[in-house]
Amino acid sequence: PSGPSRLHILGATWGGVNVTSDIQGLIEVDKSSQFERLKLNMHTIHTNLLPDPEITVIKTLTILYHYDSGDLQILNASQFAPQIHIKITPAAHIDQGKGIARALFPKFITTLSGSPWRSASENGRVEILAVLYGTGRIQTPAVLEDLASFFEGRRGQIRTTTAFFRTDPWPGVRKSWTVYFRFVGSGVVQCVTGMEDRALEVPWRRD
Repeated sequence: PSGPSRLHILGATWGGVNVTSDIQGLIEVDKSSQFERLKLNMHTIHTNLLPDPEITVIKTLTILYHYDSGDLQILNASQFAPQIHIKITPAAHIDQGKGIARALFPKFITTLSGSPWRSASENGRVEILAVLYGTGRIQTPAVLEDLASFFEGRRGQIRTTTAFFRTDPWPGVRKSWTVYFRFVGSGVVQCVTGMEDRALEVPWRRD
């Protein structure tokens, strides 16, 4: 037998901090032994992700993942989501739209199918996989172009405000943001994250 379907965590953030290795450490094999999975309790997940990056802030958890050769999926859920228990399985993105889950809970998982967004500049070298701001996903081309320009060194510092993202998906709440991207030709997915109204720093690797 080839073993269970493997869950690949490419990146994870929590309240503006990279927690990829912590989330990878929570992967377990399903009792059917057919696939690996993550079981998340959003009300207690903070006990697995210490120290708390922002004690007074309602945090969001983002996870970029895929199973074997499957499509990329992005999870984005708040600490006090109405659905306390969230499972990542091979069919989680489908199951969230069925039955009582569809009626009661927001969809936390989005399939990133098709080609990633790429800068329109002549020598664009950045592919942006997903941009999350609070509970929302940012897909505005002008914002993605600004981010790509920054990563490529074509523009200066960015302050991650609601004005920059051009929308407020979670009014009245101090939000974290996350950008998952890679350089064209590289298999390495990079993750930059932080809190609202702070400068976008430069912690990525140019590979």
